[in-house]
Amino acid sequence: HGGPGPWRGGPEPDPSGGGPEIRRAGGRRLRQLLFAAAAGKQIAVRRVLVPASVRKIAVTAFEGCTELEEIVVHPENTAYRSEDGGLYQGNVLLRVPRGRQGSIAVAEGTVDIAPGALRGCCLEEIVLPATVRSIGERAFEDCEKLRAVAIPAACKVKEWAFKGCRALSQISIGQGAVIDDYAFHALRRKS
Repeated sequence: HGGPGPWRGGPEPDPSGGGPEIRRAGGRRLRQLLFAAAAGKQIAVRRVLVPASVRKIAVTAFEGCTELEEIVVHPENTAYRSEDGGLYQGNVLLRVPRGRQGSIAVAEGTVDIAPGALRGCCLEEIVLPATVRSIGERAFEDCEKLRAVAIPAACKVKEWAFKGCRALSQISIGQGAVIDDYAFHALRRKS
């Protein structure tokens, strides 16, 4: 939240640049695009603006949006919020857009990383706050550019959480963390 932008009287986002934009989308068009994404169709959406009236977003809603870089939630939405382009519900990180690149810091106070929350992301670096206690199944699956991760102390890392993170070469595990079987399955092998 905060600062000028599409919800605070700032400039409207530019819909050009490779794909449609969902602006304050409601009703039929939003459902059509999210249904297409959930169905695994590849659609070129770069930014989604979630209105205040939205109360439910399916876990797989943005699965087919491979170019999605940002999710922005209206500040008056009481069910969801967005920070640094990611979608949150309470203290749970639900989704970071797959098209997001570079690095991201998960919001302070986040307790859980939802299953599949960062699946397929193009991030090279992610900073997890010390408050994270659970990393869900397949949370980082196929984040092929992710190079390093620091697991907070007393965090539980579920099965397949980092499956297919082929660039992952540095893993720091905090004291008391619990790592399930296959949490780091199919990492690149050093020769």
